[in-house]
Amino acid sequence: MSQEPVVVDPWYPKDYWVPQAEMGLRPFRYGDLFNAPSVDFDGAPLLVSPPPLSGETEAKPEPWLGALVLSPSCEIGAKSGNGKPILVARVKNASMLEPGLLPKLQLGWETDGQHQKVAFAKLAYLGPVTFSTKHNLHSFIDFTKTAWVNFEDLRKAGRVAALDHEARACLIRREINYKYRWILPLDTIKSFETERIRNDANYVGVKPGWMQTT
Repeated sequence: MSQEPVVVDPWYPKDYWVPQAEMGLRPFRYGDLFNAPSVDFDGAPLLVSPPPLSGETEAKPEPWLGALVLSPSCEIGAKSGNGKPILVARVKNASMLEPGLLPKLQLGWETDGQHQKVAFAKLAYLGPVTFSTKHNLHSFIDFTKTAWVNFEDLRKAGRVAALDHEARACLIRREINYKYRWILPLDTIKSFETERIRNDANYVGVKPGWMQTT
């Protein structure tokens, strides 16, 4: 019996972020990059302890580099009333990786003998935000490093960049693989997003380009 071919669609898009001039046309959504609030939903400081420098016994805790929205899965303003929390993942500088691992992170695949498998299954690569001095770098999130924050705190911290539709589909696909180990074709994710948008009477903003041909 022949084996079904493994889906090897690229994990990540060519372009990630909506041009800065168009951000006002996009409501806050899943996958958007924000400056990190100073505290989490319970009021605890959102800090991380970096590795100590040479000669130091303990490094001073630092604020998060950024926060990427993971829940709700659509427009967060519509789902965040009455003080409901927003789930965000901590954004990390790719320089935190061991030397030489960035290309594997960017590809998301690796070869195990003759077999192709997912590389860094719990991580998702993020492309540089070219119009942001702070975030014009290679970065990533770890789906296990998350926090709940208040929407108002997140809004006040400020959105850095809005994730474009193609990149959002890629991130959804990556998160599904992390949670369930399903390797779905990217077109399947796009079809799911198309149905979600078509059935959302309150959808606002620009629709995905792929919906022009469906």
